[in-house]
Amino acid sequence: MKDRVLMFVNEDKFLYSHRLEIALQLLNEGYEVHLLSSTSEIKKKLESLGIIVHNINLDRKSWSIFKNLILFARVYFFIKRFKPRILHLISIKPVLIGGIAARLAMIDSVIYSISGLGHVYIDDSRFSHIKQYIINLLYSVSLKIKNSIIIFQNNEDKNFFIKKFRIPENRIALIRGSGVNLQLFKPSVPKEDNKVVKILMISRLLREKGVFEYVEALECLNKKNINAEFILAGLPDSGNPSAITQKELCLIKSIDNLNYLGYVDNVPKLLQDVDVMVLPSYREGFSKVLIEASAAGLPIVTTNVPGCRDAIIENKTGILVEPRNSKKLAGAIATLINDKALRKKMGLHARLIAEKHYDVHDVVNKHIDIYRTLITN
Repeated sequence: MKDRVLMFVNEDKFLYSHRLEIALQLLNEGYEVHLLSSTSEIKKKLESLGIIVHNINLDRKSWSIFKNLILFARVYFFIKRFKPRILHLISIKPVLIGGIAARLAMIDSVIYSISGLGHVYIDDSRFSHIKQYIINLLYSVSLKIKNSIIIFQNNEDKNFFIKKFRIPENRIALIRGSGVNLQLFKPSVPKEDNKVVKILMISRLLREKGVFEYVEALECLNKKNINAEFILAGLPDSGNPSAITQKELCLIKSIDNLNYLGYVDNVPKLLQDVDVMVLPSYREGFSKVLIEASAAGLPIVTTNVPGCRDAIIENKTGILVEPRNSKKLAGAIATLINDKALRKKMGLHARLIAEKHYDVHDVVNKHIDIYRTLITN
């Protein structure tokens, strides 16, 4: 009988965009791979690849005690009945709820993927401090399974958890991001010289991604008659409390010199057609879009925060600016707009760094090694 792996994640879309290669390699290794998540149109694609999908209604932003107790009960009874050989919990709510459920169901081999601290740890309001306290309590219970590995994407998150929850080093792995397909994401050959420098921000449209700072930087550069085209790609994430509203999006779309693309299906092609990547995020686990930009040979402007600064080499592959500072952001963007040689130099270095550190095959192999370790323990 095949060893059964259960991956529990908020949405099937996230598995498809960030962890699909791991699931496919597990199938190649002979595992039976199951996914527990909220489902979408992606479900059929995953099932066609051999992944068995189980739907569960998971509301990421709900703080309702009643709703979350019902969710916990459903997860607990599913895990107890299913009895996976390895349970892989990905993102905050699955880690919290799935870890506690796994302890009660006596699942003894668990992988926790901590891909960032989330909105609650970025917001400094009193209500968010109360939420932090509750989440910390849940983490302290969830993370206690002995035969488990906790995967972090940056050192700041890792050190925070070690100090806060006294996690031993032998239960920790550091894997920088989700990796990138270097054959799919690559510089255009030859690189076309755009008559107008194209600046791109692509992300979920959340406040904490720095959407408004990007717009403010654009408006600042418009006043200086900078010869550039600004592009914004992505959609508001209705499941996230920091998502921008439709009214705010309408105002953004009306701004001069901003080309709003919405959802982009072919990101590799888009990256080949732009000159600079911008991500003014307040914090990341390890930004996927920045490593994709690196693979595409793009210079980067991003913020000096965990998960963003880790993805570039300052002044070699990109420029770091203070978070929440649109003036500094505008200055850094202007530097790259006005210096074609610097853009080219940084882009070349960025591609080399991607080849050395971000190859998705290396990321997948590190995950598979963790699975093998837990199986043999």
